[in-house]
Amino acid sequence: MSPKLAAREADKGLGVNRYQRHQPEQTLLYQLIEQHYPAFINQLAAQGTILPG
Repeated sequence: MSPKLAAREADKGLGVNRYQRHQPEQTLLYQLIEQHYPAFINQLAAQGTILPG
């Protein structure tokens, strides 16, 4: 398909998927990190260490 034809189809909305935001805050990994990260940072601070940048 030529670029011009693809652009015309995109303008018409044919075959174009709309962006749908992912929702990482609903994943188990995100929830676990959100729950345990503050305690982890406090534990590191108590040991006198920090995470590398």
